[in-house]
Amino acid sequence: MRLRLLGMLFKELKETPHNPELTNFLAKNQSFIKGALKVHDLKTKFWQKLDEAAFPENYKNEKLIEEKKGNKK
Repeated sequence: MRLRLLGMLFKELKETPHNPELTNFLAKNQSFIKGALKVHDLKTKFWQKLDEAAFPENYKNEKLIEEKKGNKK
């Protein structure tokens, strides 16, 4: 059920026209940025765990997106 709902949401997002005002708002919204980083980190952890299980001898624990600290305007 959740997967179907998520698929419907992504389809809706894909078909929605670009809105520059919304893009600018989200780019500056700290709550959205933190949430997006959490989603990215969860996805990255999933693939890292899969890589670790499949190729333990070549596994590297790397974070792909580093949070910028002290760069806030």
